[in-house]
Amino acid sequence: MVEVYRGLLDTSNPIGWMERQERVRRAEAGIDFDYLQKEIPSAVEQTLEGIERVSTIVRAMKTFSHPGLKEQVPADLNEALAATVTVTRHQVSEVADLVLDLADLPLVRCNIADLNQVFLNLIVNAADAIGETGRRGVITVATALDGAEVVVRVRDTGAGIPDDVRPKIFDPFFTTKDVGRGSGQGLPLARAVVQEGHGGTLEVESVPGEGTTFSVRIPVEGLAGDEAAAGPSPAAVA
Repeated sequence: MVEVYRGLLDTSNPIGWMERQERVRRAEAGIDFDYLQKEIPSAVEQTLEGIERVSTIVRAMKTFSHPGLKEQVPADLNEALAATVTVTRHQVSEVADLVLDLADLPLVRCNIADLNQVFLNLIVNAADAIGETGRRGVITVATALDGAEVVVRVRDTGAGIPDDVRPKIFDPFFTTKDVGRGSGQGLPLARAVVQEGHGGTLEVESVPGEGTTFSVRIPVEGLAGDEAAAGPSPAAVA
C-alpha cells in the first residue's frame, strides 16, 4: 500500500490519474483495515507495557543494589522489599504466587544493600522450598512495626523443614540442596548481617508439610556508629 501511494506522488510516472486510482482501489481491497484498526492499538499498548516493565526492573535494580553504600542510613524497608520482589519475580513466578503485605513503617537506620541480600536469600529459599513440593504455592512477604523494631516475615507454603534439620540451618556450609544449587552459606551470612550488622534477630518457624516462616527483626534506630561499622558487609548472600 505504501508503494502504491509513493507511485501516486511520482510525477515522472507516465500512467494516468484513472489508472492511479484503480491501483489504489486494488491495493485497498487486499488490506483488512478492520483487523488493523483492532490490532494496532493493542500492539502499541503491549509495546508500551513492555517498556514500562523494563523501566520498573531497572529502577528496582538501582534500589536493590545501592552501590557504594557502607554506612547505616535511614531507609525505606517497604521500598527495598518491593524492589527485591521485582528482581526475583521471574524466578518466583514459575513456582508460586507472591503476595506483599506491607504495613506503614518509619524509616529504619540500616545498611539497606546488605538487608536486600538477606531478603533476596529468604525469598529465593522460599521459592526453592515450594518448587521441591511439585505443586504451586504462595510466598507472602509482610512487614509490621513492633515497638522499637520493624519485623519482616517471609512465609512460604512449601514442604516445611524437618525437625531434625531445623537446628542446623544456620550452621555454616550446611545445606540440603543438591550439589551446585546451594553453598550452605546463605542463611549463616543472613543471620550475621541481621544480628551482628544491625543488632536484630533472624528466627525461623516451620511446620513439616505446611510451610516455613522466617522473621527478621531490625531496630528502627539501628546500631551505634562503631558497632555498625564493625558489622559484616557481604558482597552477596547466596
